[in-house]
Amino acid sequence: MHFDTLTTVLLPAATALTLALLVGARKLAQRPPASVDNPAMLSVLGGEVLAACMIGGAAAAVGGANWPDRVIWAATTATLGAAAQLGAVGVSLRWFLGRDVAEELGKGNAAVGLAAAGYDIAVGRVVSSSLVGGDRGDLVPGLAFYGLGITALLLLTSLLRALTPFDDAQQLRSGNLAVALAHAGMTLAVALLVSHATAGTFDGWGVSLRAFTETIAFAAVLVPIRVGVVQAALLRQGWQWRGGALDRLVGEQRHLGAAALEAAALIGGALAVRAVVG
Repeated sequence: MHFDTLTTVLLPAATALTLALLVGARKLAQRPPASVDNPAMLSVLGGEVLAACMIGGAAAAVGGANWPDRVIWAATTATLGAAAQLGAVGVSLRWFLGRDVAEELGKGNAAVGLAAAGYDIAVGRVVSSSLVGGDRGDLVPGLAFYGLGITALLLLTSLLRALTPFDDAQQLRSGNLAVALAHAGMTLAVALLVSHATAGTFDGWGVSLRAFTETIAFAAVLVPIRVGVVQAALLRQGWQWRGGALDRLVGEQRHLGAAALEAAALIGGALAVRAVVG
């Protein structure tokens, strides 16, 4: 195993810079602080830490002609990655949870906090795979595929969550942690596929766009995993595609075990797809 000394030094520095920017932006926006008295914001902080680690790690690995160039470019891309993270997370939270998300987080709504943390991690995965980690020549394609990746993340998650008969935002506002866990699991599973589609070298617009489209199409496999594997095979509750036993367990009975099983199966399925898709 080979360790690059400069990358090893840049990794904690770029991660700390990214996290400082994320937390600082939250303070400037006068959003609730993370504290032991607010479990929702502690969850959000956890999501920000994971996102910062992913973005900082990618930023530390950027190329450069010499060490000053690498240091400057790592700091630049970490800053750009933090800005991309903040923008996409803000859009995602409003898209799925509504305009009152800050109010719910301020109340300490743990369900909303868990879902918000899921978006922090999911967006961080997409940002780190598409926007940072290359060199100056990859900046324009990286920005383009970042935009495509976030759009795909929002649309695919919306379509897949529409298969449930309940309103996720309403359930989260009511404090349903089971829905929050299932929602976060689905979001992360989609993000794993989208980030795989946005990663890799840029081989021209035609080739890269075709590869991106082919990879995100595999998100359709998450539906039979949820219904066939979790509901039918593991829970032995039949094949009803919408409003079945899994939906009742998570949405009505708030069953954390069923939600954890669903989230684990979806994330595991996405990881399996990543392993076999080039």
